[in-house]
Amino acid sequence: MYIGAIPTPAATESRQEFTATANQTVFNTTGGTVGYCDCFLNGVKMANSDFSFDGADVTLTTGAAAGDVLAVVMRQADNALVALPIKDSQGNNVLSEANNVVSLSSSVVMPPGSVIEQFMSPCDGSSIIVKSGTYTMPTVTASQTISTTVVDVSGATITYTPPSYAKTVIYTFVMMVAPVDSNNNLQFALFVDDVEVTKARMGVAADTYLTNKYLVQWPFHIGGTSDATTGRFSSWTSGKEIKLKTRAYLDSHEMKLHTTDVWDGGATDQFSMPIIGITALA
Repeated sequence: MYIGAIPTPAATESRQEFTATANQTVFNTTGGTVGYCDCFLNGVKMANSDFSFDGADVTLTTGAAAGDVLAVVMRQADNALVALPIKDSQGNNVLSEANNVVSLSSSVVMPPGSVIEQFMSPCDGSSIIVKSGTYTMPTVTASQTISTTVVDVSGATITYTPPSYAKTVIYTFVMMVAPVDSNNNLQFALFVDDVEVTKARMGVAADTYLTNKYLVQWPFHIGGTSDATTGRFSSWTSGKEIKLKTRAYLDSHEMKLHTTDVWDGGATDQFSMPIIGITALA
């Protein structure tokens, strides 16, 4: 496997000139790469069918006239492609490929804050491959009405294992919120492995009908002393389940998720698929 699109090989050139004798066909050169030779007879480039080159000699199909000048230009191929794996001085793989995924070794130090991997997808059940593995997106096909009963937000759950050198994992969830009652008030709580991140509590409310796209985003830091209230972990080496829970404040403040409230001048709601994503930073 190679990194990047396969380019036309770059080249360096060398030039030799010969003054022909009558009907001369063979010209001995200093050598070159077959397929990287151009010939010019009296300044006019010759077609490939008018000569051949075997790596040492140029042979003309038709003999040159006495005094003709043959210029032979050799282009030395310089392969610009980088083959994988790339190894360090100790023979360890630094950059490698498996199943069409290019991976950077965990021994490589990335600048702090660099994006190690990132994915973002509609909640359509699709699978996404990144460095740390394959993740199947939640499937959401309908709206969700929220009452005063605490429930999981549909589509907002994902289990993730970051690369070993990740220092921050950013969880992102985007959903449509729309009113059921004229007054609207929902509360949202973020959980990791069923433990609430209490300092991430959030809400959405309005005194009149509210319809809006709502973004939930939270960074989980890795390293140092664990703190469940902020979602900091001393280490993160296996899958952790991240999810959102929600409820309405009162029975008279209910809302619905993943849908519009009316559409295009009519009263029919339209389903709006939520989006979920993860970003891992060094």
